[in-house]
Amino acid sequence: MDANSRNHWFLDPGPLSSWIDQFADDLAAQRYTPLTIEGYTASARHFAAWLGSAGISIDLIDDDVVRRFAGHRCRCPGARQWLRISPKYSRRAGKFVVFLQRAGVALPPLKVVSPYPLLDDYQSWLRVHRGLSERTIARHLRHLHKLLPELGTATVDYDAARIRNVVRGWRERTGPDKREIHREDQPQGRQSQ
Repeated sequence: MDANSRNHWFLDPGPLSSWIDQFADDLAAQRYTPLTIEGYTASARHFAAWLGSAGISIDLIDDDVVRRFAGHRCRCPGARQWLRISPKYSRRAGKFVVFLQRAGVALPPLKVVSPYPLLDDYQSWLRVHRGLSERTIARHLRHLHKLLPELGTATVDYDAARIRNVVRGWRERTGPDKREIHREDQPQGRQSQ
């Protein structure tokens, strides 16, 4: 019996079984390797089995349910004895939930209206043209949300000097060594007074 058959036997995904198969097909169409697809589908099966044991119906799946799955003390079938699952494993389950949301099976994520609508376009650009992961995109957006209030919402007022000053101020506040940054700003051959 191979690992795939064992996982199917131990972790019954219930009504999500056909969706896991479609998820695997979707990943294969994106040219994921068979080993990676197995990792994603194993996490999806575990998530689906946990939903069944927790009594959570498919139409109630949302981001909060994924967080609860990530933090559950695992005693699921298959000799699992984990205090909690790994972040990577829960991100894989999260990718399955995103697949279900796109298919209309799970609730769509709550959309928070951004005071900076240009960031939505930037986020799409990072995803499509740069190929960044959702985790990296989220980190970039967190940093930008800290900087944009200082720049203001009127983008017509942006110029290179204003952006440079805001970024430089942010680096001085958050940089690894504030003294190092100040030394870099000093022209060569000049002593600071």
